[in-house]
Amino acid sequence: MSDDAERSSWVERLLPIRDVARREEALRAAGVPEPEARAILDEVHFRRKGREKFPRAARMRFTRDGLAQASSKVVAEHRTWSIRQRLGGVGRVLDACAGLGGDTIALATRWPVVAVERDAETVALLRHNLEVYGLADRVEIVEGDLAGLLQDEASSGRFDGVDCVFFDPARRTDGRRRAGFYDPPLSTLLALRRLCPNVCAKLGPLVDVDRDTPEDCDVEVVSHEGAVKEVVLWFGGLRRSPDAGRHVCATKLPERVTWERVHDAPAPPVVESPGSFLYEPDPAFVKAHLVREIAGRHGLSQLDDRIAYLTGDDRVDDPVLSRFRVHACLELESPRVSAKLGELGIGRVDFKSRGVATDLRTIHREIRGSGKRKGVVFLTRIRRERRAIICTYDRPRPAGRRRRH
Repeated sequence: MSDDAERSSWVERLLPIRDVARREEALRAAGVPEPEARAILDEVHFRRKGREKFPRAARMRFTRDGLAQASSKVVAEHRTWSIRQRLGGVGRVLDACAGLGGDTIALATRWPVVAVERDAETVALLRHNLEVYGLADRVEIVEGDLAGLLQDEASSGRFDGVDCVFFDPARRTDGRRRAGFYDPPLSTLLALRRLCPNVCAKLGPLVDVDRDTPEDCDVEVVSHEGAVKEVVLWFGGLRRSPDAGRHVCATKLPERVTWERVHDAPAPPVVESPGSFLYEPDPAFVKAHLVREIAGRHGLSQLDDRIAYLTGDDRVDDPVLSRFRVHACLELESPRVSAKLGELGIGRVDFKSRGVATDLRTIHREIRGSGKRKGVVFLTRIRRERRAIICTYDRPRPAGRRRRH
């Protein structure tokens, strides 16, 4: 297949298909040669995943690893907003690991940018993506290895006068994300901070916020639509409390709700059974160890002091909490749980597990309800005992309409 129109036709036909195996089968059945089929499947992947992050994804160009690591528009814009709020006036920014340009685009929308990228093919994609957003004239691209450029006096002079540095090292190798792997290594932060003290470093969501981060920075855990997207380190003038030790906070997007960790927050009480409601904190707030702060603010208890589920009898409306109405709590035995689901008329069941080793595929086979209602079963521990808590989703009540007078 060499006809671009035919390839585009295949892409459009496969876009609605969510299952990758079904896409592959359709191409095999049509006798599409392997190299062309792989190119079509890549394009479908880029279009589907790209539009989750970029409004102009259909015109952009990607690689699989580059797209996987790229910040979405919402997350990148929050970070640039934070830079402006924390630092004030900014003349020029260094994007030390530009990649495909997701963060470069967000930065260049506000300020002139010097973007460093060492891979020639990625530089070509970066230039194209900047053109898509009409930002090519606001970005100076420097092609080369970051560590070498910082050590070379002539080359590093191109970075003179930057007011802020953004550092987003690669976290993937051979197509897989590896905990603790960064390229360039995190030791590069030392050279960047000598160049400019105001550094914002984006790390992956697997980072331990207390064990794996320096003492002299602010740490922000960021989630978007219920998933942790990144852990951000803020140095120099970008810190909220420059004279303090490590400062930890969590932010939930798109609501842009931020809470700060309080070091002496008291532990919530631990109860023997759930109240009328079960609450699941946003994952960024769990990762930032803010469960105590949330429980204290809303008068909630824990079911186990090692597990982040909270409970209480009052209905709490807070964007950092997902709320569920509790209907039953029983021992984690599949026949009993299935029978109780049937009694409650719950036939469509979601499962959430925390603190209990489970195979969710097995659970889906063994626990089944009946009825028209939708519910969720929490597989967890209460005072170290394995329990199943049967709930229904308790959505926030919509605001009433205002009467016209």
